[in-house]
Amino acid sequence: MQLRHDEQRSALGFLTVAETDALTDGGVRILDPYSTLVSRGVRIGPDTIVYPGVVMQRDAASSLTVGSSNVLYPGCLLMAERGGRLAIGDNCELGPGGVQVKANMPDAEIVLGDRVRLLNGAELTGRSRLGHGAQIIGQVSAQSVQLGGGLGGYSWPDPDERGALLKGAGPAPRALRARRGVSSRSSCRDTRSNSHLIRTGILHLGQQRDRRGNARSGSRRSHLAWSRRTVHRWRPRWPPFSGTAARCASASRRGSRRQAVSA
Repeated sequence: MQLRHDEQRSALGFLTVAETDALTDGGVRILDPYSTLVSRGVRIGPDTIVYPGVVMQRDAASSLTVGSSNVLYPGCLLMAERGGRLAIGDNCELGPGGVQVKANMPDAEIVLGDRVRLLNGAELTGRSRLGHGAQIIGQVSAQSVQLGGGLGGYSWPDPDERGALLKGAGPAPRALRARRGVSSRSSCRDTRSNSHLIRTGILHLGQQRDRRGNARSGSRRSHLAWSRRTVHRWRPRWPPFSGTAARCASASRRGSRRQAVSA
């Protein structure tokens, strides 16, 4: 029986419900073929779990390959169009939280290594390459970034040996390159040049905040964080803040000096 939505799927280049369900014959675990959209020509490795609401879309001029033993959570969008190329390794976790990986430009090429993890609204575009165990966490919009790989995934015992981590919210600096390292809660204001970030293994992107600590609406400025656990990590020569925070810190230092003199 030919269903009406099968006609709509075929018109847009997607597999029918029966064809989507037939992917399970190759070892792919499709939990709900009715809510899963897979374009023709997409290659999916065995033991990959596909949750409801996942879209894997490509056109005839592009390639989209998903490795083995991956987990695609609800709301995951994988797109390769207009000659783009998207390749995902093995044992990756995309989601939860509506992850988008889009190689939808003529020169776009996105390669994810093994054990890569993207979650909580991460978006990856452009010419990007994520090494073994690299992570992007949060509502981060990353375009043409290079994150180095490590010895294992996010659960590797030694944090310094894990893949690079990009986390927080907001747009990441374009053409960002980072090696492996450890995340940190400390942050500093982003600079126009990101050449020093080659040594910074883990970056934290966050929204600007006002004096009361509330996130400013419409703020597009990024903040970076670096690790204080490793000696070789890059250190700024100025305080990692400016404006009101810098004035408060300066006033606090002057007050401490006055108390020392009076004592």
